Amino acid sequence: MSGGINTYAYVESNPIKKFDLLGLVSLCVGQIRTYEHAWVCSGNKNCAGLMPAGSVWQAATVGPGVVQEENYNENVCRDVDLPEQCKNQAEYERCVEQRVTNIGAQHAYGLAVYNCRDWAEDTINYCGLLACSK
Repeated sequence: MSGGINTYAYVESNPIKKFDLLGLVSLCVGQIRTYEHAWVCSGNKNCAGLMPAGSVWQAATVGPGVVQEENYNENVCRDVDLPEQCKNQAEYERCVEQRVTNIGAQHAYGLAVYNCRDWAEDTINYCGLLACSK
């Protein structure tokens, strides 16, 4: 875009180190085959979710899981704001951004024990607690 509008002005022309502080963290819940699947998106629309590292059948037991890149989908994603008493939105978004860009991170996975929805809600809750404590 030579001489055009700076599409990164909202992050002071530094999209790698700066964040869209007015963007919202999103919790997304959709379907994979016949299963519900949940993932999280940062304000920058980087998204990730926890999946079984092995076959889909491994999910019925407890086994390794891995954080995988996901896509933002406005039809299944809803914004999740910090509680009003927490004023550190920047820390909240920074924390979520770090977690959703940690593609390949290993976690235990099992449908009845710790699954994609647990990981997504833990990410939001952990980052919310971190932001509220600062």
